[in-house]
Amino acid sequence: MRSLLVLCVLIGSVVRAVAAPSAVAPPTASTVSATGLTGQVTLSLNEYERLLSRGSTTVVESLRVSGSFAGRDLQLQLSGRSSGPWPRVDVLHAGPGLSIHACEGDAIVGRSSQGIGGSSAADTTRSLFELVPLAARFSVRCRLATSNSDRLQLDTTPAVLWVDSLVSDGELSSVAAADLPADGSRRYQVVRVASGSTAVLPITATARYRISLQPEATQFAYQITAWNPNRQHQTLTVSLLSGEHVQKVEAAVRSEPAGTVYRFELPPGEQTLTLTGTLVSGDARKGAFRPPLAAAVHYVLVESHPLLRPTISLEGGQRISPAETGLSAQHRGAQGFALRDGDTLSFRVQRLEPIHTASFALPWARHTFFLSGDGHVLGETQLRVDNEGAAALTMPMHAAASYASLQQSAVLLTQDESGSLWIPLGSGSQDVLVQYRQTLRHGGGFALASLWLPEAPIAASQTSVELRFGQEWVPLYVELSPELQLPFFSQGWLLLFALLFIWSERLLALLSLRLRHRLLAACGLSVSAVLVSWALTLLIVANLGLSIVLSVAWLSRRRFTLWTAIGALCLGGLVFLGGALFLVGSSKRAANSSEPVGSSSQAIADLRSSDETKPESGDSKKRSRDALAYEGLPAKFTLPYGHAHSYFQRELLVTSPPRPVYALMISRVAVELLAAFLAGVAALFLLAQRRLLYLGFIDVWERLNKRVEPAKESAGSR
Repeated sequence: MRSLLVLCVLIGSVVRAVAAPSAVAPPTASTVSATGLTGQVTLSLNEYERLLSRGSTTVVESLRVSGSFAGRDLQLQLSGRSSGPWPRVDVLHAGPGLSIHACEGDAIVGRSSQGIGGSSAADTTRSLFELVPLAARFSVRCRLATSNSDRLQLDTTPAVLWVDSLVSDGELSSVAAADLPADGSRRYQVVRVASGSTAVLPITATARYRISLQPEATQFAYQITAWNPNRQHQTLTVSLLSGEHVQKVEAAVRSEPAGTVYRFELPPGEQTLTLTGTLVSGDARKGAFRPPLAAAVHYVLVESHPLLRPTISLEGGQRISPAETGLSAQHRGAQGFALRDGDTLSFRVQRLEPIHTASFALPWARHTFFLSGDGHVLGETQLRVDNEGAAALTMPMHAAASYASLQQSAVLLTQDESGSLWIPLGSGSQDVLVQYRQTLRHGGGFALASLWLPEAPIAASQTSVELRFGQEWVPLYVELSPELQLPFFSQGWLLLFALLFIWSERLLALLSLRLRHRLLAACGLSVSAVLVSWALTLLIVANLGLSIVLSVAWLSRRRFTLWTAIGALCLGGLVFLGGALFLVGSSKRAANSSEPVGSSSQAIADLRSSDETKPESGDSKKRSRDALAYEGLPAKFTLPYGHAHSYFQRELLVTSPPRPVYALMISRVAVELLAAFLAGVAALFLLAQRRLLYLGFIDVWERLNKRVEPAKESAGSR
């Protein structure tokens, strides 16, 4: 019975053990579980977040090499710290002859499976070692085995902060190499120091000197490439013999300044030393240079500022191409020299006075003016600027500027101390647009405008000036000295006036009107017809009706011959010409009057703000006040096309000193009144002479309508 009880207890224990994993409650909001292959770990949520928030990094604070080459007991000690989950980190790049083994301590050192990322043949033969820390503060010691018994080369990654050497028979040096990866790696080598009395070989050097002659000072930059062929450190002495004031020394080795002498402790191998500063001499206009050390060859590059002209003399050495010095020149006209030890290069500097010239050019400029009917003038100037170094464009303005843009982007309107418009410029070719406003004097139906062109600092290669007149004005006189134009009295106007005058005068002559009277009447009727369309219509209709009546009377007493047909065709051609002129003039006037921007009052109204042209509700007024609270970039207006135009083309037009364009105009209302007055006076005069005109018409009608007798006609033919 007891054995049966023990068996039941064992079976129950086994069942509970088997059911325990499935009976575990799922993690709540306050716990996080991580299930592994061997069991289950439960962490609180705060502890889990604390582990996630900690930084994860590993740093090797010190890499120390100890032992000796002679005893073949070189050792590598790595010490550092790690935080977070203690991530692995790359430590060393090593060549094929180096092995790391027998590591002991709080970290694991092994070969990385990722490689070093290089693509050259040398990179494929190098190994990358990584370190995996086993504690937050670790120290690991490994043994080194190398196939080369006199030199140990180590390429450290950025994770290594410091490299030290305690090798009894070796010296540590840093080497600059161009074949290292671009990840901040550094190359160190421990070179075995030979025992006994070994001959010390001299240091060889190649020196390159840059001397920059500037208006404020003479600057120098010495670049010395030194090679130490020995196995121990050697001292390189640089003696400054030309009055150098050293401001900066760049070298990967230790240096000690002592007055005008700099001593550099060079490790075995090649090192590059750079010294920069200024040359200080008693006279700033002259100086001399002597090599500061013994070198195989001295390359000197002398360059000067464009405002300086150097005169160089040599005591030994020779001139070479600037490219042969291995230095790049910052200014044009650099000179290269090759010197030997003990040679001297002297220079004397002459300062040049710059000639005042413009730093930009204007290939073309276009000025456009619109003269409105209410006395406002809107102007627009477009410039193409080829800038070679000017900071800004300054233009004195005689009008109020309202908008400016550079490369079709609006800019703020600013002015300098003299009140001139100031527009900042970039480099290269760019377009500048300026808009402005001014007023004209008008009264009594006439207006006189003085349109001032913006004063450009230089003349434009090609300049065009266009004047656009509103439909309220008729231009009479336009002048851009020394050229002037009479837009109203054009060739078409004179031709039409001549045709109408001759036509009217001949008809009045047939009606037996006196010469003086018919000249005055024909002139008044023709002028009024040219000025207004309704007078032209009435005159053509009257002249055409009278001409047709007289032509019918004349043709009725003659037989229809060839000459009759030719005369009828000529008469029809004249009638057709008059009708065509009338239709063309009417269509042109209709087209101009139908232009949406032809009215100057409409153009000015478009320039006003919306709150001045239409009533607003309370919300819109509030939005308008909010918008007006901020004044940003200026707004661009659209220049109307106009009703009449005048053009000027000029090459190299100088606008400074100021150059105005004068325009004299008459109101279109005044022109219509003048035409009505002339037509009315001529009509009253002809009405006063109506009896004489009636008798003349009867006389002409009878003479033209009188038939020719056949007998008399035949006798006249014989």
